[in-house]
Amino acid sequence: MKKLALLLFMGLFVIGSSNEVFSQSRLEKKLDKAKAKSASKLVKQLNKDGWKLDTQSKTLEEAILEHKVAMEKDENNYEIIGRVSKATSRNVAHDRANHNAAVAYAQLAKKSVLRGVETSNVGSLGGEEFDNFAASYERLVAGAIEKEMKESFGIYKEDANGNKEYNVYYIVNEEKAAQIRLRAMQTAIEESKLAEEFSKSISDFVRERFEIEE
Repeated sequence: MKKLALLLFMGLFVIGSSNEVFSQSRLEKKLDKAKAKSASKLVKQLNKDGWKLDTQSKTLEEAILEHKVAMEKDENNYEIIGRVSKATSRNVAHDRANHNAAVAYAQLAKKSVLRGVETSNVGSLGGEEFDNFAASYERLVAGAIEKEMKESFGIYKEDANGNKEYNVYYIVNEEKAAQIRLRAMQTAIEESKLAEEFSKSISDFVRERFEIEE
């Protein structure tokens, strides 16, 4: 009798586990369908606007799906787009896009710090020393974030004169980016000879995540 009860319990356990796996599988399929639908909608819009994938190794829809999957691997991931106009070749476009995206990111990082300083009670942060700090900070962030960005895919479109415009998509992890900003801040403070007492106050603004402009 005990043996029968044990067998029944084991059977219910297996059925319960199977149902849980099945439910998880159905959820994953729904999520996959949602991703595919979203990617398909984006592809239609990009095609309508004249954009094409800049490689023949995959389709635009596959590239977008891979990008979405990579983005979702870590909730701290976010997207940066490098834009280039009148590119002479794909390689040149991607090099310039990488640089442009890093510079644009660094400008936003500096703007975020300046905005924080202006709206806070940090004290008197102005003059040549602070200007030097801001310039150094932007330069250092751009140089470091450029190496951290992971290229995902690139698209291009041509105008009537045959000039190509490129958008290259990158993925950046916010945790790593925050560390880059903090290291840049510390070096910039040392380079600009800004009073060390302001370091802690500024670091709060440096750590703060900011919105990436599309």
